[in-house]
Amino acid sequence: MADEEPLRRLEERLGRATEAAERLISEARGGGGGGSKPPPAGWQAPPEERRHLPELEALVNAVSALRDLIPPDVADRLAAAIKEVLLALRALVDYWLERIDRKPQPPAEVQDIPID
Repeated sequence: MADEEPLRRLEERLGRATEAAERLISEARGGGGGGSKPPPAGWQAPPEERRHLPELEALVNAVSALRDLIPPDVADRLAAAIKEVLLALRALVDYWLERIDRKPQPPAEVQDIPID
């Protein structure tokens, strides 16, 4: 009888899992669950649910306008400078990660030397 109890619980769990899987399959086929299609990107909120952020839009428009005013050669030099800054930042992060991962060295043995 002790051997039958785990088998009965397993059968119950399998039955619940089967029911849940069948419910998900029927919802996927359109048999229930709201019936709305996901957005094209899968994560986008519908347009009426999007929050309007005027400050962010103004900032994006200002950056876009400034980008159009910068001559191409200056933009190339600026991009190269930003790349160098990012590479330096990456090297700094790598250094700190190596330093964190490094095991601390045991303290050196010190001997007292008598002075006569």
